[in-house]
Amino acid sequence: MGFLFDMLDKANGQNCQATNFLKTFSSLPTADRHGVLEEDSSNSELLSSMIQSLNRFLLDQISMDQRTWQNDSRALEEAITIGATKSQRCNICGKESRPLGDTNVTDIIYPQKHNKPVQSFSALVKQSIQMDTVQKGWCDKCQRYQQQAMRKLVGRLPKIMMFNATTNEKSLTYIREHWSTPGWLPDEIGVLVANGQLSVYQGEDLRIMKERCENLVTFDLVGFVAEIKPEEKRNTHLISFVNGMLFPLIPCE
Repeated sequence: MGFLFDMLDKANGQNCQATNFLKTFSSLPTADRHGVLEEDSSNSELLSSMIQSLNRFLLDQISMDQRTWQNDSRALEEAITIGATKSQRCNICGKESRPLGDTNVTDIIYPQKHNKPVQSFSALVKQSIQMDTVQKGWCDKCQRYQQQAMRKLVGRLPKIMMFNATTNEKSLTYIREHWSTPGWLPDEIGVLVANGQLSVYQGEDLRIMKERCENLVTFDLVGFVAEIKPEEKRNTHLISFVNGMLFPLIPCE
């Protein structure tokens, strides 16, 4: 797929024919398994769900391609992956395990209760990355499924963070309360990792932390993809928004 990205790069912002991309894309067996081919999707499936699957598929695929063609290089993988371990502790016997918990896309987790006002974007980012939850899992010591406390311990931040809004029909109205709130999505966030613990800042808190902490890592909002769904029964479509101010045009020689 690197040839396709090279074509887009050489186009310098001009439109490209999607024919080659679609041919290559359709020939990959992993694309079919991810459910990102439009001809294989059901009419009831949200386009937003498909674009999120596509995002995850492309990141996995291009990382694998780089390892294949550049002597097992993991430069791209490290640039987009949050390095973490999962802490899983059985609430009954206390046995703890720590498998790897690296991820290149974070699914945003929303609070189960409808709170007013809605939680800030930075608060959701923190709880979504750390995944501080309790759920059932297999315990080797108890030899049965038990309630387990799970949490991610972050060890390395990537250069690029990517999030999926994780929308579905049942929670769509509630999730819209967040995204439709004016100014809810900030232009930048700051992330600090200390002893595996994560802190995320935005707005005035971020401005203060920039002055106080040298280890703070800031992430600018580069862009996002939104699904436009008319109230009338018409076809939905996707629109991408890209912050062009972050990519000044380089004059051609």
